[in-house]
Amino acid sequence: MKKLLLILFIALGPPLLAQNWTGPFKLTANSQCVSATVSGQATVMMSVAGTFSATIQPKVAIQGQAAANVQVTPSTSTTAQSTITTTGMYKADVASADIFQLCTTSYASGTVTVYFNVSQQISTGLIASGASSGSVTSFTGDSAGLFNNAASTGAVTLSIANTPTGTGAVLVEQTSPSLITPALGAATATSVNGLTISTTTGTLTIPNGVTLTGPASSGTVLTSAVTNVTFTGDGTVLSSTPSTAVTTTGTLTAALATPAGGTVLNNTGAAAGAWTATPSLTLGVSSAGGTPTTGTIKLFNAANTGSVTLTPASGTIAATITVPDGSGTMWSSVANNVSDAAAILNLSGSTGTAAFILPSNTTNTATSAGVCDYDSTNKNVHCNVNAADSILLAVAAAPTTNVIPKYVVASGNTLTVGSSITDNGTTVSTAEPIVVGTAAGSAGITDKSAGFLAAAMGAQTTATCTTITGMNWNIAASKNYVLECKIPVTLAATATLQFCLNGPGTATSYTLEDDGGLGAASVWAQFSTFIQTAWQTKTGASSAVATDSIVHVWAGIQNGSTASGTQLALQTAANGTNAITVGANATCSLTQTN
Repeated sequence: MKKLLLILFIALGPPLLAQNWTGPFKLTANSQCVSATVSGQATVMMSVAGTFSATIQPKVAIQGQAAANVQVTPSTSTTAQSTITTTGMYKADVASADIFQLCTTSYASGTVTVYFNVSQQISTGLIASGASSGSVTSFTGDSAGLFNNAASTGAVTLSIANTPTGTGAVLVEQTSPSLITPALGAATATSVNGLTISTTTGTLTIPNGVTLTGPASSGTVLTSAVTNVTFTGDGTVLSSTPSTAVTTTGTLTAALATPAGGTVLNNTGAAAGAWTATPSLTLGVSSAGGTPTTGTIKLFNAANTGSVTLTPASGTIAATITVPDGSGTMWSSVANNVSDAAAILNLSGSTGTAAFILPSNTTNTATSAGVCDYDSTNKNVHCNVNAADSILLAVAAAPTTNVIPKYVVASGNTLTVGSSITDNGTTVSTAEPIVVGTAAGSAGITDKSAGFLAAAMGAQTTATCTTITGMNWNIAASKNYVLECKIPVTLAATATLQFCLNGPGTATSYTLEDDGGLGAASVWAQFSTFIQTAWQTKTGASSAVATDSIVHVWAGIQNGSTASGTQLALQTAANGTNAITVGANATCSLTQTN
């Protein structure tokens, strides 16, 4: 947005714009605030007096919302500051605010005395450093708002901060401006110098040295100082009595009457007869065997049917082929717009950004095999794939490695954008909550890493740590894990139970505990081993309770620098004599936390 510099030369005299003043107010403690209502005002002036040691924060608020910090400008300076720590006069811009406040944020001692004046005037000191000039980003209102009152007079200079185009000191208004040699872009007009311009889209190109006048009953329609003239479009070009019209070099040298019925001219200028089923037009060349001239050929009959074949005598030809309504064949004698077997459409030499354009229409769909087109309503590209219309996915921005895409559909337009989910080949992660399953449906997640014992293990009497079937996992180096288990256990008479962990390398640290009805007389008890680095350090032995119990097991594990290899495993140990049996339906869940 261009910034307007308003240099205001203000007439002397008392201000007539609305003002009001309030005060005095006292600030004698920390976190105190004094306020002034500034709705509909432009500037607030404040006097800060007294003997004090404090920091005062200026703020504004709108519509009952929390106040936000603003800056004030001392009357002796043009540099704004964020806080007030000394006495003096200060001013602030409060346009569009409702409340202005001064609040103590760091109070040590003394009394701060505050007076407010609020005014609808624009403070020149808030605009710029000069006493009568400054800059604002925008101004709304009549000219009276630029001065002290409606009767004030003075000069207003508008200066565009950004570099303008063109020269001159006059700003143009919308009615009857006078422009000197303007450079116009894509302008819209209904008439120029009394010449009515229709709204029909078209292109008028007039080369240097060409004068276009008329039409008159007897006058020059087109005169040119150049030798060759290229005509495009339909209509009568030649109208007088024919003579030698075309030489062997293809240069028009005299006018030729329009042949009745549409006659083809050969290179001698004589009429070659009416259009036949396969008319031909030969372009002249500068010399025998040379390269045909570059040009545009537009051939069609009343029914817009037939075919056009470009055959250069030698060398190459640069040509534009216009098919009037798409019903003709572009480059083949084969029906249904199918190219010959050896045809190649080669656009590799084109450097333009619109070299290949798909057919475009409202709600287009691709109805035939190999067809692609553009739906201008929903702005999607369609191609026929596997005998069905399909929308080609477009990427809104360059994709990011490992980011899983998602689809965004707006007003029918389908785009592919990055989601919050990433997959680096080993870990899938997202910062968003994940919701799966329904209350009455099947389980939302099948966790293949959860441990589950489908059938009871055999009785164990050994005091050696023995892995519970299915309770073992691969873990990564330098990662942290939480293990939660429910283990049904049967203890024979005088049997005791302990738990231990095995894993790869040396752990950085782990803590393991088990609890349940394992105390004397089957009361609840907890057994643990704290802050261990060596694997297979056992928890304390339970009481010999001779009972069935469901034991809760928990472990917090900081794995060391060695990954599995050796898996992390939950293990049990008996007392070497009496049997323990781990029952069916034991479960464990292992969660990585980093």
